[in-house]
Amino acid sequence: MASAQTDTLFYAIDSVSTVGTSRRTSAIKGDITEGLTIDMERLSSMPRILGSADPLRSASFTSGVQTSSEYDSGVHIRGCDNAHNDININGVPVYGAAHLFGFFSIFNPTHYKSMELSVTKSDADRLGGSLGMRLHDKIPGKVGGDFAVGIMSSQGTLRLPLGKKNALTISGRGSYMNLIYKKFMRFDDSQVRYGFGDANFTWQCEASQKDKLWLDLYYGKDKADVGQGTDFGGIKVDWGNKIASFHWLHNLEKGSLRQTLYASRYSSKAGIAYQDISTRLNSGISSYGYSLDTKLGDFSFGAQAQLHSIQEQIPSFDDKDPDNAPQNSFVGEIYGKWGHAFGLHWGLETALKAALFRSSDKHFWFRPSPELAISYDFRRYGKIALQYSIRNQYLFQTGLTNIGFPTEFWMAAGEISAPQWSQNIDLGYNCELWGGKYALSVDLYYRWLYNQVEFGGNLYDLLDTNYCLQDCLLKGKGRSYGLNFMFMKQTGDFTGWVSYSLGRSQRKFENAQYPLSWYPSNHERIHELNIVANYKKGRWNASGTFVCASGTPFTAPECFYIVSGHLMTQYGPHNGTRLRPYIRLDLGLDCSIIKNEKQENGFSLSVYNVLCRRNDVFYRLKITPEGFSFSKVAFFLRFVPSISYYHRF
Repeated sequence: MASAQTDTLFYAIDSVSTVGTSRRTSAIKGDITEGLTIDMERLSSMPRILGSADPLRSASFTSGVQTSSEYDSGVHIRGCDNAHNDININGVPVYGAAHLFGFFSIFNPTHYKSMELSVTKSDADRLGGSLGMRLHDKIPGKVGGDFAVGIMSSQGTLRLPLGKKNALTISGRGSYMNLIYKKFMRFDDSQVRYGFGDANFTWQCEASQKDKLWLDLYYGKDKADVGQGTDFGGIKVDWGNKIASFHWLHNLEKGSLRQTLYASRYSSKAGIAYQDISTRLNSGISSYGYSLDTKLGDFSFGAQAQLHSIQEQIPSFDDKDPDNAPQNSFVGEIYGKWGHAFGLHWGLETALKAALFRSSDKHFWFRPSPELAISYDFRRYGKIALQYSIRNQYLFQTGLTNIGFPTEFWMAAGEISAPQWSQNIDLGYNCELWGGKYALSVDLYYRWLYNQVEFGGNLYDLLDTNYCLQDCLLKGKGRSYGLNFMFMKQTGDFTGWVSYSLGRSQRKFENAQYPLSWYPSNHERIHELNIVANYKKGRWNASGTFVCASGTPFTAPECFYIVSGHLMTQYGPHNGTRLRPYIRLDLGLDCSIIKNEKQENGFSLSVYNVLCRRNDVFYRLKITPEGFSFSKVAFFLRFVPSISYYHRF
């Protein structure tokens, strides 16, 4: 038998190159030009104020989004007002997305998968950016949960698979801070009482390989009460949201079809007493809508219909609600988008939206909203993009503070004003460095705003029985421009970012009482520096956030006097004075007692405003037996320590 002969060949290798990417461990990814995504599971590594790391508060530490101060429940992106930005849950609009006057949001982070933030684009009818919470899209393989019990509030989320194609996610939160912090919760000499509660319910179903369904419900309520003893005599505010939506996603061979049916309701009830006068300030907005979005390759197109029913804020001086019919308006629109990459470097995106708006007072507008973006990809050296757009907005929000306070109210375009619109130019650059370990984003922008409306009255106007809303409104135009910078470390045990924003936000009013010059907007911060750091090793997780920002402007009075028993105030230049710079440091430390594949539990310690700095948030007129004064107002809790126990499985 013959034996087989085998030939063996040997090759010499001159060198070996290893190609790989670093695993991203940061809670945030993306860039400020094309958008950022914040992972809710990894968000828990940031300081858990009141037991949780809040999504909106975390977004405010990014470049281009102003960090909210206490008593400021607004979200300000690139100098825009709070109402200019779209806040949504899977595309469903949310109005008044804040608990505790803006201290944190209505979004329970453990209920959601992620949050998408865009400072340059918004699919809704808004002039500013977009903050969207995204629901989970996969059926969990087993029962899971995330619970936290703290000294101010408790929260929990339970995920229940119902077979292989259905699942329920149920979440709830509640506060009891009056029990422990009652001694410190004081406004001047009056006791402050506050509480909130909210609940989420989401049913999801994978009906087939191509079809997914979601039913999403939310209910939240806040109550705040400043008792007798202030010069106002007493203030009580109740506000909350009710949201219901149904989503259907159908995957096509080369795209997808998504349909959404929803109802979103926000209401606010406020009572103010001053001496022998008391008034109620009730308002609300309800939106009912349907949207259809289709993606086919490079093309996207769709349609949307919205009906808004708005209760405007009209003071009531008795136990009866004011006799004012709801303000109804309708918006119907269609849109189309096209994006394509030409070769390895050039990219082009175009979009056109056409909207038809009609108000209950029979005002009618037809408005187009075009967009054009050109990009050039340098490959290893980053990407640069130039974008121009025209946007339209048909809803206004205003009130005493113009910062998104619960007593702010909504109005629709119509007799009060033509729709708002803006022109926007954005130039951005982003790149990843050292194999994706670091990322850099730089952004320049200029925004022209038209048909702007602000509330120019004060509290004493609301207490006047001859009050007229039209007489208290300032109308004009605005502009905002600036530079945003963000540098992120995305991998390793130590992650975080540094962001800096330099910008102006200005308004010009068509009013004889105001000279024809540009004024700072109520929320303008010329400089803002944010630093976010997180270090995770074994069972320990340490984190910190730091913000240093210019003080916001306000209108200071020059003198007070009394005429026929009425207090009269003479003010200086509109927003001609600024508060002190806003500086705050928050720290957090987590320790896992048990951590394995089945469960994790431990303790979380956080401290809000470690420096105990008194950050003034606004000025107010104070009346005492000695006379009148214009005094500073700060948050009633200057230093907020919190400890909570968490359990995940």
